[in-house]
Amino acid sequence: MNNQSDPQPTVAANPVDKGSETKSPTASAPDSQAQAPPAASVLQTLGPLLPEKPQVHLRDPDGSVPAALNGTAPGQAIGRYQMLGEIARGGMGAILKGRDHDLGRDIAVKVLLENHQGKTGLLMRFVEEAQIGGQLQHPGIVPVYELGTFPDQRPYFTMKLVKGQTLAKLLAEREEPVQDRPRFLKIFEQVCQTLAYAHSRGVIHRDLKPANVMVGAFGEVQVMDWGLAKVLRARPSAEPEQPQPPTVVSIIRTRRGEDSDEAPEGTQTQAGSVLGTPAYMPPEQALGEVERLDERADVFGLGAILCEILTGKPPYVGVDAAQIHRKAVRADLADALARLDGCGADPELVHLTRRCLAAEAEDRPGNAGVLASELTTYLESVEGRLRQAELAEAEARARATEERKRRKLAVALVGAVFGLVLLGGGGWFYVAHKEAERGRETLARQTEAARQVQEALGRADSLRQQARTDDNPAQWAEARALVDRARSLLTDLPAGHELEGQVHTLASALAEEEKDRRLLLRLEEIWLLRAEIDAQAAGFALRRSLREYPPLFAEHGLRVGDDEATSSQWVLRRPPQMRTRLIAGLDAWLGLARQLKAPEAGWLFGVLQAVDEDTWRKDLRAALARDDIKEVERLARPEALGRQPAQTVLLLADYFRPRSQSRAETLLRAAQNRFPADFWVNFALADFLYQKHFTALSDVSQFEDAVRFFTTALALRPDNLHVQTLLGWSLWLRGRRQEGREVLQQIIARRPDYLGAYVYLGYLYLMEGADRQGEEAFLQALKLQPRSGMAHSGIGFVLWGRGQYPEALVAFRRGNRLEPFPRGILGQIGILGHASRMDEALSQCRQALQLQP
Repeated sequence: MNNQSDPQPTVAANPVDKGSETKSPTASAPDSQAQAPPAASVLQTLGPLLPEKPQVHLRDPDGSVPAALNGTAPGQAIGRYQMLGEIARGGMGAILKGRDHDLGRDIAVKVLLENHQGKTGLLMRFVEEAQIGGQLQHPGIVPVYELGTFPDQRPYFTMKLVKGQTLAKLLAEREEPVQDRPRFLKIFEQVCQTLAYAHSRGVIHRDLKPANVMVGAFGEVQVMDWGLAKVLRARPSAEPEQPQPPTVVSIIRTRRGEDSDEAPEGTQTQAGSVLGTPAYMPPEQALGEVERLDERADVFGLGAILCEILTGKPPYVGVDAAQIHRKAVRADLADALARLDGCGADPELVHLTRRCLAAEAEDRPGNAGVLASELTTYLESVEGRLRQAELAEAEARARATEERKRRKLAVALVGAVFGLVLLGGGGWFYVAHKEAERGRETLARQTEAARQVQEALGRADSLRQQARTDDNPAQWAEARALVDRARSLLTDLPAGHELEGQVHTLASALAEEEKDRRLLLRLEEIWLLRAEIDAQAAGFALRRSLREYPPLFAEHGLRVGDDEATSSQWVLRRPPQMRTRLIAGLDAWLGLARQLKAPEAGWLFGVLQAVDEDTWRKDLRAALARDDIKEVERLARPEALGRQPAQTVLLLADYFRPRSQSRAETLLRAAQNRFPADFWVNFALADFLYQKHFTALSDVSQFEDAVRFFTTALALRPDNLHVQTLLGWSLWLRGRRQEGREVLQQIIARRPDYLGAYVYLGYLYLMEGADRQGEEAFLQALKLQPRSGMAHSGIGFVLWGRGQYPEALVAFRRGNRLEPFPRGILGQIGILGHASRMDEALSQCRQALQLQP
């Protein structure tokens, strides 16, 4: 298998999406005009000086004759190269097989695809891939020989033709994951050493997977496909360096590595863009956080390869690339960790794999050099144990031989005596012996089962304690699996065994805590309702969100209006870590109850002040109740906020939003830095930026951040229609009009009953001057929900544009009565001013300022 392309599903957000192209005849069958490198043959140049042309041709390792020599080669000889057909292709380039006549060797020729001609960004990426490959001089990296251009100005570079099989194919051929494990661990060690060298040169691969590892017939291992490689910026001198191999090397430099992360003009990878293979990528890469990617992203990829070696599957598996990508975004590793624990590998190796797959980059080994060192130490310890075992076995065999010699005569005598006993009616002795043997086997089995039950319970309880602190779903899942395993082992123990009670006690505790976790997850879902458009209420689903709280808490034992002591005890019975998140959920309920003037606000305030041990939150809650902005500003210190959950920071940002936009933005950006994978944080920041810039509409580039954070939020919650709608609207405002319009049209095609898409599409058409299409969208929205205030206001704008001012004023007033909408009110102000009805216009101005200060 030669220079294989990637068979895994790949996510990409720009034109370098590998595997997205189909083959074209041009790239597959090169001709002299477009495909053959125009390299001159040195032997032809030296021909007059040589008595005869040198013809040294080594046989191939398999003994075959090179195709170029037996007259069966396809293609055409051009200069020193002969093209022998296409081997593979990706989204950016095709790989051709060639023959270098001067040196008598086969080569691989990578060429930029014809449909990418003129794309400066892709051209730069292609050339820099060649530069990186040319400067990475290591046996585990395919050497690049030459960089050149075809007559049509498309670049190519030549490199060693790698023959062998991918690690992916070798792993797939195993009947079970334990098969040939030592061999694959040795292969993996070479991959780690290769990446350690690359990291020492300041290069990360970003697409590590078994399909990109080639294993040759003679054991050579090479890491392929550096097309997504990134050259890291040099660290400041004050930053401590990660441990590196003791090799003195220089840092690779390319223009892109110095100036920016990616190539310009359309191919720059922005935050929110995702390049790589989801099944093997770390969460920060799945989220498109390009600036956070460093050597530890590759360490995750190496851990993913090791996971597949040990368990037979990559960390993330699913029915399609989208599902796998969602798991990568959320670092949903529960299945992978469970597989690792059941794979039968040494605990040290499993622990090392788990460290590499840590969701937080800071918890992984610092770079491939550190990982390679730890892996080598482990493999050496295994070899040492094997040698000791072999020596012990040899000594045991020697002792057994001597023992057999001493007992040789005794065995014959015992046999004779035993026969006499049986003949004499002593068969009972044989039966008793067998019964005793069965008893010993039963006792041994029960002892081993008890040991395994105790071990499983110990690990489950440890994970349970750790999960309380980390709130890691994978740890909860692993703890439940261990308890289930302990329960299954109870069948080997006598009924009423003391361990049976311990298993049931821990299982009950986990079930209760799982119920509490479901409560917290449901609280998050209710919180997210605020981001949806409510078709029944013709506005955002604030009241529906508020209605969800009382029955949920009643189901779990907390009822609105219970006395303070009973309610407080219900909260205080929860573990401390869960209590903090529960208090944040109750605070969200309180904030919404205050906003909508719900009667339970006073009761919630009393309960929270009674149970919350955090003095800062109690002071903040009291200041918010008094609307004491100076006290709230004093409390909103960065050092205090650093200890608070995301919801508390967001509630504080909500308070500042109508009072101080700069303070609200500072809080939201700080929250996004602390909680980059929190859906609501990303959505709240995106929504704030969109609203802020929409007010002015002066510089479309200002919407770039809104698009970025809406994209991240959508990656976390792909099915959230409101986020999709606002993303489409923001893309249009950014200037990417067709793209934004298509997003809204696609939502309507999938969900023709979704009100929000029609409303925003209607306003989009109005801003494009397409009043008739806008009117159709608003009328469709009113068919779905006749009480949609935003749709009525949209009709008002359509009528105003046609000069039908009285009818427009009626539509605006109807929309404002159903759903106060600042821009609808501005429409009324315009009409009233046009009619010189200044008192009414002034009244509307005051109302608009109340809605949007």
